[in-house]
Amino acid sequence: MCTVVVGFAPEEEAPVILAGVRDELEGRPWTPPGEHWPDHPGVLGGRDLRAGGTWLAVDPAGVRAAALLNGRGVLARDDIRRSRGELPLLALRRGDLPDVNLSRYDPFHLVLAERSEVRMWHWDGGRLTADKLPHGTHMIVNSGWEQGTDNPRVAHFRP
Repeated sequence: MCTVVVGFAPEEEAPVILAGVRDELEGRPWTPPGEHWPDHPGVLGGRDLRAGGTWLAVDPAGVRAAALLNGRGVLARDDIRRSRGELPLLALRRGDLPDVNLSRYDPFHLVLAERSEVRMWHWDGGRLTADKLPHGTHMIVNSGWEQGTDNPRVAHFRP
């Protein structure tokens, strides 16, 4: 996924609005949103047919959603690499950053949205950082959470 837009207003009836645009690797096969993972009952999301994970999923029972974007940085070694697509599923189950060995994953940005907060983790292949998104509308792209207008795409589409 290349772009995620998050609207966060905890006092509203719909406190989180999350939209994702999967506009990279367009030829990579996938299936539309559904319940694709027996180990994650009730979780809905699009399924990546190459690695089996997802880029965006929701857990209606847990009242949370998770989105994943590719990041920039040092890639994981080929002999230990795991699919980043499992991270949203694990985050939905745990309600937090999955307890995994991050060195096995290529760089990413992982967003976990709940009614009361929206958190985001950034892994560049060597260092993990975290943010809590404040009230408002936010854009996240492959370079991360764009808080200004430095990114031309963000400058064009940001409200």
